[in-house]
Amino acid sequence: MGEGRVDSTLPRSDEASAAAQLGRLTARLQLSRLLFWAILVLGIAARLWAIRQLPPGLNQDEASIGVDAYSLFKYGEDRFGNSYPAHLVTWGEGTSSLYFYLLIPVIAAVGHLSPMVIRFPMILAGLLALPGAYLLGRLVWDRAYGRWCMFLLAISPWHILASRWALEGNILPFVFLIAMVCMLKTKRDVRWFWAACCLLGFALYSYPTSYVVVPLFLAFFLAINHRVKVIATRHVLVGMVGLALIATPIAVSVLVNLRGLETIQWGPITMPSLPARARYISMTLLGSGDVIRMAADNVRIASTLLWTETDGLAWNSVKHYGIIYRLGLAGTLGGVIVAGRWVKRRERAYEMGLILAWLAAAIPAAILQPTNINRFSIVWIPVILCTALSLRWLAGRTPVLLPVSVAALLAAFMGFTFEYHGAAYRKLASRVFYEGILPALRVAREATTGQICVGGGRAMYMYVLYSEAANGDDFDTLRPQILPFVLHQVDSLGRYTMGTRNCPGAAPIVYVLPKDETPPLPVKEYAKRHFVNYDVYVPGAGP
Repeated sequence: MGEGRVDSTLPRSDEASAAAQLGRLTARLQLSRLLFWAILVLGIAARLWAIRQLPPGLNQDEASIGVDAYSLFKYGEDRFGNSYPAHLVTWGEGTSSLYFYLLIPVIAAVGHLSPMVIRFPMILAGLLALPGAYLLGRLVWDRAYGRWCMFLLAISPWHILASRWALEGNILPFVFLIAMVCMLKTKRDVRWFWAACCLLGFALYSYPTSYVVVPLFLAFFLAINHRVKVIATRHVLVGMVGLALIATPIAVSVLVNLRGLETIQWGPITMPSLPARARYISMTLLGSGDVIRMAADNVRIASTLLWTETDGLAWNSVKHYGIIYRLGLAGTLGGVIVAGRWVKRRERAYEMGLILAWLAAAIPAAILQPTNINRFSIVWIPVILCTALSLRWLAGRTPVLLPVSVAALLAAFMGFTFEYHGAAYRKLASRVFYEGILPALRVAREATTGQICVGGGRAMYMYVLYSEAANGDDFDTLRPQILPFVLHQVDSLGRYTMGTRNCPGAAPIVYVLPKDETPPLPVKEYAKRHFVNYDVYVPGAGP
């Protein structure tokens, strides 16, 4: 009995202490979960608020993506008749194909084209990137760092804008982010490394920048793995073989256009010879007659971009707010120092090394071509990760900085949100996203069975193709007519004529014109309907 009394007394004290400790841990865990969901909801709201109205209209590259994805879905060919191309022809200079193939199942599920359908894969990727950033941060350091990563990405003006419209190159950072998460989980199961290699292989189909970034990142990874011995050599080889198999079609496609070879067909897969010089040649050092001068200019442009975090393009940035509220350069330098210390001490050397490897692999892309925000998109997530690393380190040593930093960032985010959704930015975006052209074409098509003249230049043929694919009956007959054309040199498609100079001057045809153009006959002889930036003129129906 005495032993029973001793046993019941001592453990009660320990039990009370343990219960108190468990209570504190439970409270911290609940707070952690609350913060996670609060940040996630904030990020989702920033990406979905007024998503049908902003950006308005449809960018011409989005229209091109929609037309080719629809053609691939319906015929198994792009609009130029290439069967499942590794690299699409699009405007003639080529476009990476991954986003197009991601869009096909969305079209199949919905059954039609619309701006929201075309943007859906990018919207979904933008939303999934938020928990992806948290998971990456948690695997690299801890939950607190994961929350910083997700928070900075959630409020990043760059990522919010990039998540709301369909530019094919903007999918590259998301694919790389998920590949990085797989790389970090490799410590637990080597199969995650194989998944990462597959994702890096698919990343090569997302944007030509990846042709440099992926090999460099893998080289840095091999150096890291040689030092810390996370993955056995045989498993590395298996992953590399899988990556090489996935990458083979795009590698052959690049070789075809570098060497000026004929189109190559492997079963249903096409490696097309582009009708114009590929952009990854014409816009990079490969196509330069003065490599040193161009490289120096590119470094200057990239340095300015990193400092200012803006390129003046409405689809990439909102003035004054940049990528991450002008914190990027200082935050990146601080993060590199923090990560470097961890690596030097051999603590989390693999995890911190991978972040540094991503950043180091991305930087050379800015030397090869003149950069803007979307061409340099691969660098912005590691910039955010490094900035989060700086803030996490500072907040851990000076706790008062945590609420101050969060409050300042939320205030900046509110300012960005009001400006992004304000009238001035909406007016600017309206022009660059051609707001009004789609309903104008629909009305014109319904108003006549005869000729339609579309003003605004030859590139407007893409909106004609999109409009017919989305709402009309003539896409099947119009698609083959573009085969002889490249680089916007399309004067006519069926009953549509592009450019008022190519239209018959006095003929009674329907005009779809930018609001600053008028038809050749007196305006009073037309019924006019206005659609934001475009007007439709129907002859013979005026007062």
